[in-house]
Amino acid sequence: MTLSETMTAEQLHAAALDQHRAGNLPAAAQFYARALAVQPDYAPSLHMYGTLAFQQGDLATALPRLKRAVELGHQTVMVWWHYGCVLLAAGKAADAVTAFQSALQQQPGDGELLLNLGAAAHQAGQGDVAIAALQEAAAKLNNAATYYALGRSLQEFGQAANARAAYATALKLDPTHADAALNVGVLAHDTGDLPAAAALYRQALAARPAMTKAAINLSAALQDMGDLDGAINLLRQILDRDPKEIEAWNNLGAVQQRLGEHAAAEKSYRAVLTYDPLHMVAMDNLASSLRRQGKNETVLDYPKMLVQQKPEAPQAWLALARALEREGKYEDERAALQKALQLQPDSAAVHDMLGTVEQLLKNLPQAFAHYRKAVDLAPHDVDYHINLALIAVRLKDFKTALPLLDSVLAANRFDQRAIAYRALALRLAEDIAAADYLINPEIVTTITTIPVPAGYSDLPSFLNMLVVDLRAVKGRGWSPYGQSVRGGSQTDNMLFAEKAPSIQAFRQVLDQAIKNYLQERKRDDNHPFLAARPERLHYRSWSVILKQGGYHIPHIHPGGSISGVFYAAVPELKNQEGWLELGVPGIEVDLPAAPPTLRVEPKPGRLVLFPSYMWHGTLPFSGEGERITIAFDIVQI
Repeated sequence: MTLSETMTAEQLHAAALDQHRAGNLPAAAQFYARALAVQPDYAPSLHMYGTLAFQQGDLATALPRLKRAVELGHQTVMVWWHYGCVLLAAGKAADAVTAFQSALQQQPGDGELLLNLGAAAHQAGQGDVAIAALQEAAAKLNNAATYYALGRSLQEFGQAANARAAYATALKLDPTHADAALNVGVLAHDTGDLPAAAALYRQALAARPAMTKAAINLSAALQDMGDLDGAINLLRQILDRDPKEIEAWNNLGAVQQRLGEHAAAEKSYRAVLTYDPLHMVAMDNLASSLRRQGKNETVLDYPKMLVQQKPEAPQAWLALARALEREGKYEDERAALQKALQLQPDSAAVHDMLGTVEQLLKNLPQAFAHYRKAVDLAPHDVDYHINLALIAVRLKDFKTALPLLDSVLAANRFDQRAIAYRALALRLAEDIAAADYLINPEIVTTITTIPVPAGYSDLPSFLNMLVVDLRAVKGRGWSPYGQSVRGGSQTDNMLFAEKAPSIQAFRQVLDQAIKNYLQERKRDDNHPFLAARPERLHYRSWSVILKQGGYHIPHIHPGGSISGVFYAAVPELKNQEGWLELGVPGIEVDLPAAPPTLRVEPKPGRLVLFPSYMWHGTLPFSGEGERITIAFDIVQI
């Protein structure tokens, strides 16, 4: 089509639209440009010329054209829609939310617009807006892609159970939706539902055989189920295809470490760091493997080398800070974090870590300021809210602490940290009755003795075999970092994946004991523990062997719902040495009244159940011998 010098902007725009609809983008661009030459502020051409630029991947040109069209009052549904898409692609998610909301004001209930609004709100960290928009979009569109998007937002903003339901609907609508299968597999894995997780990862791989993430996750599920050979074989297959697949190397190291092959694990973790020098998890795992080889003096070598090689990389200084914290070098850690903050002043993660180190150094007001900044920078991050609430509790700033904790519990009524800190805040605020309602051990603790498992003549015979099998479990770490154990060793968190007959026999007896306990206890929907009714018994489980002088510092189990300890072997104890102590906070606070506490004598065969948010620890024992236990959490799903 030829251009006429007498054509108006409107005529040129109409010609451009014809070419645009026909897919002739160069000719369309020529007409739009000519229309704007005739009338520079002709909004329809600014809109569509910007949209054409967006189609061609030219965001830098698209954005100002669409912005100008809107400024000129050209604000139809389609303009807002296209503008929102461009803003979202340009990383301006909050502005995209506004654009899509403006479009919906003119065209309420449009499923595709709601889907776009949900995507923008998700990216902007506006969880409530994202979830509401995607729920409405899913109801209207009823397709797998929309339910998958809903699942992602629910998962991102802490609604795991609802996310699983959304992903399940996506898979019902399209069983070949590999991403939905992968994500719901991760959720099942996180709650300990290992067979379901493995099946879902396989479903993802059946739909998309080259989906490396699903294969790596499957290897992790196999490892957690005790199929270490299967996990290693799968990881080797992945690495044969791609020797630079760092997550496969990292998982291989984890399997090797569990097998006690710590030197081999070290090599695998170093392979990760060869390809990704700033891989935080691999750095942590490398430090663990070095400690298990007795190479404690080398733990800081890698992070120190990293900051020398990459002094302008904030992640290098963060890695050094994490390593220094594990070594108890808090002043040096603070210096490293200050360097990271200079390089990345708006990093919520750096402010959160600074809050932690200031707390360790007992500088509570400074810790509060950093935690507050972390929350301001990342308002949707639950962990930052919890950390700020805890320091507010320690400062007796209940006007800050209680609303923060209530907001966390509004999203997840079973958040164990929030319940524990709320009970502590209530006691500090001298609302004793409300605090004791949550934590009184006489109400929420059960003490029993297990029956003799099938196949064993009596309880002592069973316990003798169980002790032998527990001592043989590989992958024990001595006083592992981040755990409560002092003066003892602890296994990894999948003890019940061990195939030893006595461990599996205990698991069967425990399953029935928990089921009986759930059936017998009185339900109270207003109580976060007495309302807990896990649909299935998914465990995190481990074993601890305490030696002379060993003990547990008071702690809670954030990942659980119901926690328990079982005593397999108990040495000769004096007075109350080695006893379990429930209710004593593991946080340094000046309580106006002592909380209700309970001390439980450890006896072979005894099982103690309590809320995962209940503070618990043990008293040291001075005699010889070993105190051997199985501990576990049941996850609420």
